Amino acid sequence: KLISTTDGSDTSAPAAPEKAADEQYTYTPAGWADKDGKQVIDKDGKLTADVTADITVYPVYTKTVNKYTVTFRDENGSTVISEVEVEYGKAAAKPADPTKADDTYYAGWADADGKAADLDAIKADLTVYASFKESYKNPFADVKNGKFYSDAVQFAVTNNVMNGTDATHFSPDSTATRAQMVT
Repeated sequence: KLISTTDGSDTSAPAAPEKAADEQYTYTPAGWADKDGKQVIDKDGKLTADVTADITVYPVYTKTVNKYTVTFRDENGSTVISEVEVEYGKAAAKPADPTKADDTYYAGWADADGKAADLDAIKADLTVYASFKESYKNPFADVKNGKFYSDAVQFAVTNNVMNGTDATHFSPDSTATRAQMVT
């Protein structure tokens, strides 16, 4: 309800009601507008247009995109590697891939449950942890790195799909037997 005067002096309005922030935006009262969206009262409650008759006004808000913090931590969570502020829905800028001195390789960023973290569309504060996996040690003398099949052999052995023909040979150039295909 507006409080008005008949002598042309300033007219004041009550403060606009608060509008709760959502995941994407924070809303700040910016004044009041008529049914056509024309602002008639500014955020300080002062008239910004000539009003010559009774009108109904509606609150107007300025929306600001929320920003979230993504914290990158080491594998055990004890050290913060980097923190970045990211606007809602944007991708987080990742720090350089961390390294370790042991026989592991960096496998990516993971959430607290160890699942791969989605850093492409941030929608809340997020803490991620460096994830490492044991480096593959090729036990096969006849599988050289860089061969077109070396990655497939690594996958098959690492995931227990296949073993070698013995402890030090995979025999990639041999013809597969019917028994090998079945098992």
